[in-house]
Amino acid sequence: MSAPMMVVALLGIFGVPGWLLWKGENYRRMSARGIRAWRGGVVGYGFSLLGVAALLLLPPYLWPPANPWIAALISGGLLLGPVAGAALGAATTREQ
Repeated sequence: MSAPMMVVALLGIFGVPGWLLWKGENYRRMSARGIRAWRGGVVGYGFSLLGVAALLLLPPYLWPPANPWIAALISGGLLLGPVAGAALGAATTREQ
């Protein structure tokens, strides 16, 4: 794993949960769009954890040696899931 992939993986492991905890402190003062984005980020992080765990449980002989996509999905999956969930949550909010 290269250095940028390691930084992305560490941000996914420690940065995203820290950001979600920090944003969750102001849950009662958030707008409806902020609440939906926060919930989408939490749900997206949960789904990305399941996906990364499934990839890590694959036997090594199924990983092609020259395929960088598996490593990119493992390191970047924990960042892309919450971002996609937060974007989807914020986009589906109806203003009243």
